[in-house]
Amino acid sequence: GRGNAIIFAMMLLASVFQMNMSNAVVRFLPQEREQLGRRIAQAYVIAAICSGIAALAFAYIAPALSSEYAFFHETQWLPPVFALATSLWAIFVVQDPVLMALGRATWMPPENFAHSAGKLLLLPLMYALIPDWGLFIAWVVPLVVIVPAVNYLIARRAVPSATAAQRDSATGAIDAFGHSCVLMKFMFQDFLGSAATQTTIYATPLITLALLGPAANAVYSMPFAAMTGLDLLFVAVLTTFTAEASRSPERIVELTRLVM
Repeated sequence: GRGNAIIFAMMLLASVFQMNMSNAVVRFLPQEREQLGRRIAQAYVIAAICSGIAALAFAYIAPALSSEYAFFHETQWLPPVFALATSLWAIFVVQDPVLMALGRATWMPPENFAHSAGKLLLLPLMYALIPDWGLFIAWVVPLVVIVPAVNYLIARRAVPSATAAQRDSATGAIDAFGHSCVLMKFMFQDFLGSAATQTTIYATPLITLALLGPAANAVYSMPFAAMTGLDLLFVAVLTTFTAEASRSPERIVELTRLVM
C-alpha cells in the first residue's frame, strides 16, 4: 500500500511539474530545423528540476497532512531518493513524446517493455534487500539504465536524421524553445487543465492511503493501475496526433477524423 502510494505520488508530481514539456516537444520539435538536441536537453532540464523540487517539498509536507506519510520522516534516505526518482521519471515522461516528435515511435514498445520486464525481474531481489520499499526501488532502478541508453540513441541516430529531414521542410518553423515568451505562453495555457487531469487520475491512491491506510490502498491500487494503463493508450493516440499534425498541418482534418 505504501509502495504504490509513493509510486503514484512520483508519477503525479512528474506529470504535473514537468511543466507541460511533454506537450511542448510534440508541438514544436517536428518544426525545429536547427538545434534539435539542444531543445530536447532544455525540455529535460526544465522537467527534471521542477519535478525534483516539487517531490522534495511533497516529502516534507505530506507527513504534516497525514500520519500515514510519517515514513518520509522515519526513513532519512527516502526524501532525496524520492526527489531524484521523480526527476528521472519526469525525463522518462517527456522521452516518449520526444520519440514521437522525431518520428521514432517504433522505439517505444521495446523501451517500455524493458522497463516493465526490468521492474518485474528486480522485484523479488528488492523485496529481499529492502522489504519496506522493494516495490518502489524495483520500479525506479531500471530507469537508471533505460533513460541514458534511449537518449544516447536519440542523440546519435534520431536527432541527426530528424534534423536532415526537417531542414528542408516546407512547414513553417516555430522555434518556441528559442523564444522564452512563446514557450512560456504555451506551457501555461494548458498547464492548469493538464495539472487538473493528472491530479484527478493519480491523487486517488494518495488520498486512499491518507484516509484508509496501506492495506486498503494495496487493494485499491491494483484495479486502479489497470485502468490508468488503458487511459495511457488514448493519451498516446492524442500525443501522436499532435506530433503528426505539427509535422504536416495540411493533414489536420484527415488526422482529426482518424483519431476520432
